[in-house]
Amino acid sequence: MEFSPPYCSSCGHVFVEPEPRVPCPSCSDTRHTRDGVGVVETNASVAEVRARQKRPGFGGWVRDWRSRDKLSLRGIPAREVLDLDRSHPQKTVKRHHVEELRPDGTWETVHEEEIEYEAKRRSTEQGSGSQSDRS
Repeated sequence: MEFSPPYCSSCGHVFVEPEPRVPCPSCSDTRHTRDGVGVVETNASVAEVRARQKRPGFGGWVRDWRSRDKLSLRGIPAREVLDLDRSHPQKTVKRHHVEELRPDGTWETVHEEEIEYEAKRRSTEQGSGSQSDRS
């Protein structure tokens, strides 16, 4: 997993020597963001792209997104997107979308869900305290 340099969440200013809670010299915002991206290819028929976002002062991942090509349980080529969004202080939102390849070459949605869960072990004010939610 490779991470981008930390940058200001508001204006995008890239920090050279970042420290948590140090205000951005451009806009004075104290929120910093780091993005992590990894590509995993296990064989010619399965590939995965994953992105994770962390924020200083926020334990765990703020956002965990992955997209992959796979074979369904029935052996049909499929593509899947899973997005876990923990950016809201009171909830975690899971979005899951799966499509299978039809014989005519088009993609058919076979699974679509968006579920909101109560935030686990997260402080009431985002960015303060810690969170060990890894769901």
